[in-house]
Amino acid sequence: MMTATTDSAIASRPKTTVVSLLVVAFLCGAAAGAVGMRSYAFNAARVGFLHHESEEMTLARWKQKLNLTEDQTAQLRMILDDFNRYYDNVLGEGHERIIQVLNPEQRQKFEKMLHERY
Repeated sequence: MMTATTDSAIASRPKTTVVSLLVVAFLCGAAAGAVGMRSYAFNAARVGFLHHESEEMTLARWKQKLNLTEDQTAQLRMILDDFNRYYDNVLGEGHERIIQVLNPEQRQKFEKMLHERY
């Protein structure tokens, strides 16, 4: 419960309170935007980069353009394999968690949305 002193202190500085709240709201929005952009960029890179061409085609292109050694190519192949497994696990787990929240009608709509997207 607020005291009379606290109430009067806030009332005496309404501009400061409003500005502080706006700054907090702005920072929260910026953080949410950063998380959203990171998620979008991650997904766009994954879908746009690896799905439009096979992993082997990607590695062949990288090998040529970057003048990779066989050892570097093998290491990159392992990294891409790990990335693909990680991404598939994240997608699968996220999908299951979303499904658990939705009712049966929403689940059907959600599944349809996913199929239309890909």
